Amino acid sequence: MFSSSGRHASWTAKLLDAQGRPRAGEVTVAPRRSENREGDLRHDALLLGALSRTLDGMPVFPPLRSNRQELAPTVARLNAAYFPDDPIALEGLSALYFNTSFAPGLTPPQAKALLEWTRAGGHLIVAVDQPGDVAAVPWLKKNLPADFGAVISSPMGGEFQRWILNMTNLPPAPAVTPKASGKSKTPTKKITPTYGSGIRLTVDSAFENSALPLVEATPRGGSVVLQLQDKPLLIEAAHGLGKISVLAFNPEREPFRSWENRPWFWARLCGVPPTLIHATSPANYGGQSLDAIFGALIDSRQVRKLPVSALVLLLAVYLAVIGPVDFIWLRRVNRTVLTWITFPLYVLLFSALIYFIGFALRAGKTEWNELHVVDVFPSGERAELRGRTFASIYSPSSTKYPVAADPACAHSAWRAEFMGSSRGRESGARMDIVQRGINFQAQLYVPVWVNQLAACDWWRTAPTPLALEVTQRGDTLDVKINHASGNPLQNVRFVARGRVHELGTISATSPRQFTLKTAAGIELTNFVNLAGANFQNVVQFRGQAFGDANRARLDNDSTSAMAASFISLLNPRSDRPYSDQLFIAPAGFDLTPVVKRGDAVLLAWDAGHSFINPLNQFPAKLGARNTLLRLAAPIKQEAVNTTE
Repeated sequence: MFSSSGRHASWTAKLLDAQGRPRAGEVTVAPRRSENREGDLRHDALLLGALSRTLDGMPVFPPLRSNRQELAPTVARLNAAYFPDDPIALEGLSALYFNTSFAPGLTPPQAKALLEWTRAGGHLIVAVDQPGDVAAVPWLKKNLPADFGAVISSPMGGEFQRWILNMTNLPPAPAVTPKASGKSKTPTKKITPTYGSGIRLTVDSAFENSALPLVEATPRGGSVVLQLQDKPLLIEAAHGLGKISVLAFNPEREPFRSWENRPWFWARLCGVPPTLIHATSPANYGGQSLDAIFGALIDSRQVRKLPVSALVLLLAVYLAVIGPVDFIWLRRVNRTVLTWITFPLYVLLFSALIYFIGFALRAGKTEWNELHVVDVFPSGERAELRGRTFASIYSPSSTKYPVAADPACAHSAWRAEFMGSSRGRESGARMDIVQRGINFQAQLYVPVWVNQLAACDWWRTAPTPLALEVTQRGDTLDVKINHASGNPLQNVRFVARGRVHELGTISATSPRQFTLKTAAGIELTNFVNLAGANFQNVVQFRGQAFGDANRARLDNDSTSAMAASFISLLNPRSDRPYSDQLFIAPAGFDLTPVVKRGDAVLLAWDAGHSFINPLNQFPAKLGARNTLLRLAAPIKQEAVNTTE
């Protein structure tokens, strides 16, 4: 379930059968809370799902030094029998630990959901228990970036320790050996001093001198991150917008399961910042909603706001009329008793005036606007499309409007606008949603003369609309774009090596080739900060009932939507990388990690077109539909011939 507000969210639910008859009574559901806030996690807290064989072998994270437990990285054990078969349902997870012993038991829809979630930006951590688990499951063998052989044992010799310490970017500190009794045969432990960063690790010689059972792994399209005596232990590879990390050993078995520094291993693997763990007073985490940016792009322009100065003037005139003007006038005519009649007349007069002003500023026609942000994952002639549809409705009367998913979608879900992490700020949306299997139907209540934003998340399979090939030769990028959507693409931009290149318009079904210099174009950070310089002000004005309506709008649709695709680069703070976010983006929306890992991204504006049917099941006299296509691809390296 999706919470549209930062806090105090609740849902009222009932279970219906196929005929719409209730089978379970109405129940109110709310997130678990307690006085010490255990179980209540912030949106930006790391949540690791775990399909583990054993309870004590589950991943675990170091405890926070502060009392801000809502920020603590958390592990939730999942039940394989109830594992979701919908990738949208997995997007609440930051990462997922998966033991290969569960692979044969997953159904095809569950396996597909797992891979699609990873492709859309998830982090899948796979622990190989037995090589036969991978060989016997085609979907797993095909997608893991390694081939596996026999199970062997290898002495560790401190490799795990050194890999963890690299997290701090500090050189290893000299070990301090405590005095041990001559009678004791227990291996001594070496304690490293406390680093300036606050990390304190225990060097367990018993663990480091033991042999680790591992599976021989040969990388296939991935890179070795950690190895023992030339034996890969951790292999990582990109998978769409996400990545797959393969552990060539089972962390649920000894000796790893009893290792004292095991929490720090998982922290490093999942990307938990050390500053979060040992900060005594973490900064306030949160930000404004990215949904509001798209609302500012597509909200109806029929709505105008009353300037604050006009409101103050109207209030001053009203107070003057019902006060001194009424008193002086009735006193002159010596009829002060008539105030019992004049006062209600003034109220009626000003009420009519306020209604007339509101009608003049806000009255209009029913309008429905859709902006689709679609990630393309090609697979031959077909492609998986991960779409996010932002829909804004303007209503000239208080009524309910029906919306429904496109039956062509494999998965879809409907949600209200996210209002950000501000305390006490609630979404004004009122809606009834019926989720029928993989699709939905909903009734959206919209008050008179307002814009209301909602969003639809969906997946579908379709003919590949866009393909991208990138090859780098020295300081030159050869870019090949195949376009088959049937519509001309406008304002096409290509992002690679930290720079943005303008490619202009690409005509329908016309393949194009470009040769670009890596140093050309504009820096990506500059592009985002220039295009998004007004995002914060616009979002703040959009939430105000009075003021200048123009200050609550964004007019450059394509450029603003493209800049929002790298929202974490907007005024970044390198000294506090895990806090003070300006905007909260849905999982997998931000493409910044994709560019930072070295891939290229193509952004294209498809005006007047979408890849799903309209969601509105009612006539709208005004409206628009546009699509932002996003496609990531690896950059192939080709050696430059320097022979003269």
